[in-house]
Formats: sequence, structure tokens, C-alpha cells
Amino acid sequence: MKKGTQTKIKLGVWLSIGVIGTLALALSYSPTTFGLAEINKSKDVIKTETTASNPFQPKEDEEQQEKKKTDNPKPTKESSVSLSLNDFSKEQREPFVKLATDAFIANHIDLPDSNYELDIFGDISEETTTAEIWWHPKVKAGAEPPYKGLLESYFVNLTDVDFEKGTGTIKKIEICIRRDIASFKPNTMFAPYIDQAKKVWKDKNMKIPESGYDLAGCLLIKPITEKETIALVDLYWYPIYTRSNNVYQAVHDKLYYVQFSDVDLKKGTGTVENVETDEEETRIVQEKAPEPIIRRVKLTPSQVASYIQMAKDAFQAKQVKLPESGYWISSTISYYDDQPKRPPEVDIRWYPDGVAEGTDHAFIKDRVYIASFDDVDLDKGIGELMHLEVRRNDPS
Repeated sequence: MKKGTQTKIKLGVWLSIGVIGTLALALSYSPTTFGLAEINKSKDVIKTETTASNPFQPKEDEEQQEKKKTDNPKPTKESSVSLSLNDFSKEQREPFVKLATDAFIANHIDLPDSNYELDIFGDISEETTTAEIWWHPKVKAGAEPPYKGLLESYFVNLTDVDFEKGTGTIKKIEICIRRDIASFKPNTMFAPYIDQAKKVWKDKNMKIPESGYDLAGCLLIKPITEKETIALVDLYWYPIYTRSNNVYQAVHDKLYYVQFSDVDLKKGTGTVENVETDEEETRIVQEKAPEPIIRRVKLTPSQVASYIQMAKDAFQAKQVKLPESGYWISSTISYYDDQPKRPPEVDIRWYPDGVAEGTDHAFIKDRVYIASFDDVDLDKGIGELMHLEVRRNDPS
């Protein structure tokens, strides 16, 4: 593919959550579901303030913070690991949901309907605190969830977040809606761009088959200054894939792509930026990689002591207070029997009393605190903290 001078298609896997699958690899072009062009301008200035209850403990006073800087002048490995949060009550969600929906309305974006459900994730790192607000289609009970790379989504990314005040700066807004081309009924947001794209293909004497394709409409809005934003619309005609014994084969061997820049959703206007077809990305045919052979073993009290302490220190560094009662600690070490050179990993979890080890988080209404370590040496009681998380299913 040729790349535009202002933008470029970013190849890669949607997020980094587990094994997405060959089909997602074939179709994913960016961190959002279907692929949005990346912008080279990055200033963020839109801020909204509301109020929210505090899911964390009060911050240390200045004297305590200064003492920590003196006692620990260099950041530890633990402090360099971000804290992932899925720990918001209905009241704590409200200011962020309002911020996101207000941003949709201000940009003339159709809001997600009742067939979508909401997820909010937070992340605290040394550089900044971020939050992600997602609306994605509901999955019917008993149905197999689609690959992440095929999910439709409404997404708002916030940075400089204050979870106590419910405030943040809009980093970007991304939306993707995907339908089978034969049944695609575009909403008011994408309809004018689909019509313009069809005219582009007609002018090039190219006809897209009326079956065997999905059509994805994707929107990216990124603030640059207080009064200026970049808005792009991407349209993708994706070949539908068939599956047989975990092998995926495209019905057609071409992908069609049109990008619009200088987008004004209110007027339904934009400038055609890129017009491309691709014969390579749609030809990926590969079996899913086999699941690793993992053997999990309980740690003895003497083995686990150092990892529990490291986990406690890591949570304390992120100002998260672990429960002193009503919880029990699960500790396991995972060996990768099919990868003998891979070091084992230790997983430490604080579960509410009465909750069995390994219980699906969707069925746990209280918080679960998770710390994971890799490059583990049990004899020395050492390892590197690789993941820190607080999870809870909102009971409301």
C-alpha cells in the first residue's frame, strides 16, 4: 500500500489481550477494532470536570511523599508497572460516561443504542493516569464471543485522569461499526461517506462484489488545540472469512479502502485522502497456534512469603490499600511444560472469603486484587512484577 503524507495505516493486533486469532491479525490495522489512520499531531486540551466518589485511599501528605523520594531516589521495578483497574461502581462510572457521551453529542456522533454494553478501564502508570470507556455489542447468553478484532465499538480514551474528581482530558474518540455488505444499513454518521466512496470506485471502473464482504465504517477524532480537532473517516470493504478446522480462508482476495480527511460530521463532508486496494493482507491463511501446556502448582508458605510482600509493596506504591480481613490469598506458580526455557510465573490474588480459587470474575461482586510475576526463581524468592490489577463486577 502507498501511504499518505499526513497519515499512515498502522498494522498490528488490536490491543494486546491474549491470542486474538488469525482472522483478527489479518483484519486489524490499528489499536481500534478495524483500523484507523494514525495522526502525527498529539496536543490534548479538552477537559471536563464533574464529581465522583473515590475508589482509592486518600493520597499521602506532602511530607510523606517527600520522605519516600528521599528514601527511594530511584524508581523500583514495581513502581514502573502500571495498575490496571476494572473497579468502578455505578456512581463512580457516571462522570466518565457523561464526559464520553457529551463528547459524542458535541461532535455530532450517533450514540450507541440499547444493544451495546459499557466497560470502563483505568490504568495508573508513572507517566500518567488513563481511562478507557467502551461500548460494545452485547453477546447473547450461550453465544460464542466474536474475536476482538471483529468487535464493533464506541471508544473514548482519556488521559490525565483524576478518579477522585471524575475528570480527564480527551485523548481521542474512535468508533467502528461493521455490517455484512448485503445488509448494511448505514446510520446518519457514515451514510454520506459511503455514497462518496461508492462514487470513487465507480469513477475508477471498479465494482465491489455484492456478497462475501463486510463493510466497516470507522471514525477517529483527535483534539489538537482547544478549538481544533482532526477528524478522519475510514471505510473498509473486508472479505468475509470461512473457517474450517481453525483455518481461515477469505471468500475474496481483495480489500478495498477509502479514507476521508477534514471531516465535518454535521455537514457530512470530507476530502478523499486515500483510495487503496490490497491483495496481500487478505491472503493470510494459518492455523491457530496451539495452547501452551501450563502446569500450575501451589506455593508453600515459605515460598510465597516474599511474593506476597512484593505484591503488598506494589499496591501500596499505587495508593491501593489491601483488605485486612474478609479475604484469603491464593498463590500459584505456572510452569510452561512445552517451553522448557521459559521461566515460571507466580500469581498472587486476594479473593473474598467464600470465593473459590479460579472463579470467573464475572461472578465475583467484590474486589479481587491481582499481582503477577515473571522471571521467577523460587529458590531465591525473586521475580519481576509484570501485572498489577484490581477487578470488581459492579453489583448495581
